[in-house]
Amino acid sequence: KNVELKKGYENDTLHFHPDSDEYYIILEGQLSFELNQKKFLVKSGEILCFQKNEKHKVVEVNEKTKILIIKLSGSTRME
Repeated sequence: KNVELKKGYENDTLHFHPDSDEYYIILEGQLSFELNQKKFLVKSGEILCFQKNEKHKVVEVNEKTKILIIKLSGSTRME
Protein backbone atom coordinates (compact mmCIF):
# COMPACT_ATOMS: atom_id res chain seq x y z
CA LYS A 1 0.00 0.00 0.00
CA ASN A 2 1.34 3.44 -0.92
CA VAL A 3 0.70 6.12 1.68
CA GLU A 4 1.40 9.84 1.67
CA LEU A 5 1.47 11.62 5.05
CA LYS A 6 1.26 15.40 5.22
CA LYS A 7 3.47 17.62 7.37
CA GLY A 8 2.08 17.77 10.90
CA TYR A 9 0.45 14.31 10.86
CA GLU A 10 0.64 12.40 14.13
CA ASN A 11 -1.15 9.44 15.65
CA ASP A 12 -1.88 9.40 19.38
CA THR A 13 -2.78 5.72 19.51
CA LEU A 14 -0.32 2.85 19.89
CA HIS A 15 -1.49 -0.10 17.84
CA PHE A 16 -0.27 -3.53 16.75
CA HIS A 17 -1.01 -6.15 14.12
CA PRO A 18 -1.82 -9.56 15.62
CA ASP A 19 -1.53 -11.48 12.36
CA SER A 20 1.34 -9.88 10.45
CA ASP A 21 4.66 -8.07 10.43
CA GLU A 22 4.50 -4.58 8.92
CA TYR A 23 7.32 -2.97 6.90
CA TYR A 24 7.57 0.75 6.22
CA ILE A 25 9.82 1.72 3.32
CA ILE A 26 10.36 5.48 3.36
CA LEU A 27 10.33 6.63 -0.27
CA GLU A 28 10.46 10.40 0.35
CA GLY A 29 10.70 12.59 3.46
CA GLN A 30 11.08 11.47 7.05
CA LEU A 31 9.00 10.73 10.12
CA SER A 32 9.29 9.65 13.73
CA PHE A 33 7.85 6.43 15.17
CA GLU A 34 7.43 5.24 18.73
CA LEU A 35 8.30 1.63 19.50
CA ASN A 36 8.84 0.21 23.01
CA GLN A 37 8.56 3.72 24.50
CA LYS A 38 11.48 4.94 22.34
CA LYS A 39 11.29 7.43 19.48
CA PHE A 40 13.02 6.68 16.15
CA LEU A 41 13.58 9.00 13.18
CA VAL A 42 13.33 7.19 9.84
CA LYS A 43 14.48 8.94 6.66
CA SER A 44 14.10 8.48 2.92
CA GLY A 45 15.69 5.23 1.76
CA GLU A 46 15.36 3.52 5.15
CA ILE A 47 13.17 0.56 6.12
CA LEU A 48 11.47 -0.09 9.44
CA CYS A 49 9.87 -3.38 10.48
CA PHE A 50 7.25 -3.74 13.18
CA GLN A 51 6.98 -7.38 14.07
CA LYS A 52 3.70 -9.06 14.85
CA ASN A 53 2.20 -7.78 18.15
CA GLU A 54 4.75 -4.92 18.59
CA LYS A 55 2.94 -1.76 19.68
CA HIS A 56 3.91 1.26 17.58
CA LYS A 57 2.67 4.60 16.28
CA VAL A 58 3.66 7.49 14.04
CA VAL A 59 4.71 10.29 16.37
CA GLU A 60 5.54 13.15 14.01
CA VAL A 61 5.83 14.01 10.32
CA ASN A 62 8.03 17.08 9.68
CA GLU A 63 7.60 17.14 5.91
CA LYS A 64 5.44 15.46 3.30
CA THR A 65 6.44 11.80 3.41
CA LYS A 66 5.72 8.95 1.00
CA ILE A 67 5.76 5.41 2.38
CA LEU A 68 5.34 1.94 0.93
CA ILE A 69 3.73 -0.30 3.57
CA ILE A 70 4.03 -4.07 3.27
CA LYS A 71 2.26 -6.49 5.61
CA LEU A 72 3.40 -10.10 5.73
CA SER A 73 1.16 -12.78 7.21
CA GLY A 74 2.75 -14.52 10.17
CA SER A 75 6.03 -13.20 11.50
CA THR A 76 9.69 -13.05 10.49
CA ARG A 77 10.70 -13.16 14.15
CA MET A 78 13.10 -15.96 14.99
CA GLU A 79 11.80 -17.64 18.15
